[in-house]
This record gives sequence, C-alpha cells and structure tokens, in this order.
Amino acid sequence: MPVVERSSATEILIRRVLLVGVVVSHAYGTTASLVAFGDSYSDDGHGANNAVHAALGTTQAASGYFPMAPYAQGRFSNGPIYLEIAAASLSNVLNSYATGAAVTGAPGSASVLPVYPPYAGLTSVKTVPVPSGLQQVLCPGCER
Repeated sequence: MPVVERSSATEILIRRVLLVGVVVSHAYGTTASLVAFGDSYSDDGHGANNAVHAALGTTQAASGYFPMAPYAQGRFSNGPIYLEIAAASLSNVLNSYATGAAVTGAPGSASVLPVYPPYAGLTSVKTVPVPSGLQQVLCPGCER
C-alpha cells in the first residue's frame, strides 16, 4: 500500500509565498526564475534521478529514469509537478534544487533514498544519500 504524504501548514505557506513572489515579479514585467528547494513535491525529475545514477555509477541512458514507471521521467508524480506548470504559465525559468526523500536538514538528520531491485540490476536495496533541505539552500547545485 502506497504511503500518502501530507503537506504541513508551513509547507503550504512557503509554496504560496513562492508563487506570490513569481506572480508579483511577472506583473511588474521583470524577468524571473522560480527557485525551489525541497523534497519529492518539488523534484522536477533531476534531483533524485541524478543522485541515484551518480551513486550507482550508471547513467539514465543505461538504466532509465528513477523512479521507474508509473512515475513520469524521474518525478515522484505521474506528470509535471506544480512548479513546472506555474513557471511555464508565467514564462519563467524553473531552477529546482529539490531532491526526492530530502529532509529538512536539522542537525543530525540524514537524507537517504532507498533504491529497490531490480532497478539498474540491483539485487539488494541500496540507500543513496541525497542533499537535505538545508544543504540545498546553503549550496544549491553542489550535489547535482
């Protein structure tokens, strides 16, 4: 049975503030980019996908997207995420540093993503370290 993740009030507020910032920027005619940090809700298909391939020493061409179908092209959804749709509708660029399975980054926290067989020929579960939310903010793009 799939696990259903629920957004906290803080996460919802942050998403709304980011979206309002893009709308205001767009309204004043400035060129804007939407920058995202977070977990699977904001992973645009590059974060976890790239982390897994780097950790396994394989390529997307050889192993396909992670996560596999029914997920869409490395996203943890069945299609584009809300940030991709919002950025496209506002003619903005999306810069997403989000990675599926990331945690907030509180001291002592660890972000790991379990990868299950048979992906990329695995015979046992492998845990892949992913950047926490704090690491994404302090050094965006370092892990990608």
